[in-house]
Amino acid sequence: MIKVLYIFISLFLFGCQGMPSKKPPIHLNPNMDDVERYDAQEKQYFYEKDDRTKRNPIEGTIPYGFYKDDNPDFFIGKNEDGEYVKNVSEILDVDENFIKRGQDRFNIYCSVCHGYSGIGNGLVAQSDQYNVIVTSILSETLDDKSDGYFYDIISNGKNNMKGYSGQITEEDRWAIVTYIRALRYMEDNGYE
Repeated sequence: MIKVLYIFISLFLFGCQGMPSKKPPIHLNPNMDDVERYDAQEKQYFYEKDDRTKRNPIEGTIPYGFYKDDNPDFFIGKNEDGEYVKNVSEILDVDENFIKRGQDRFNIYCSVCHGYSGIGNGLVAQSDQYNVIVTSILSETLDDKSDGYFYDIISNGKNNMKGYSGQITEEDRWAIVTYIRALRYMEDNGYE
């Protein structure tokens, strides 16, 4: 039995010595190693109109996430004059479902720092690990701020808060702003 094992080990070692061979190696998992492709500016004959390999985009198409100049109020939170949008309802239809969507997104992204009630008592603020003072979104210093201001802070961040434009869609950011307004309204009118 030992002799058979020695034979297999020696065959294995001799088989792995990397001797040059004129035969191609066995390619067990080719994946996409040998894919036919066109080089840049190479002529091809598939399209009858022109023989170019590089195709122009279809007229009217816009790459994902690029065409933000169409409605700066919605995408940036500022109008063409650079002033913040005063109220979300100027650019979107706000209903109960939209506010609930804002509450859901607020609880996911914002409550970690600001707490579920918005007063700045989230887990990060309570933790001894982070030396961060979290702003209460119910603070009186924010009374004169417009909805576009809140949208801008959610998008780009301020002070220790990072921007969430990469994580939260534009519409969800506006939904969060409506929920912040709802929280502020409830605070101002004595609701808990």
